[in-house]
Amino acid sequence: MKSLEQQGALALHSARALLVKQQTMLANAMRGLATAFGFVVPKGMDKREALEH
Repeated sequence: MKSLEQQGALALHSARALLVKQQTMLANAMRGLATAFGFVVPKGMDKREALEH
């Protein structure tokens, strides 16, 4: 049986993993839409600032 602290840590890691996955999915969707309008945006989370301009 897991302690309360272990359960909390597991829940935190699971929530973070989900957020990272959703962030990546959103960035990829934005890149795809930008490409549809003729913009070229390089891959990588550090390059996503190019989508803001």
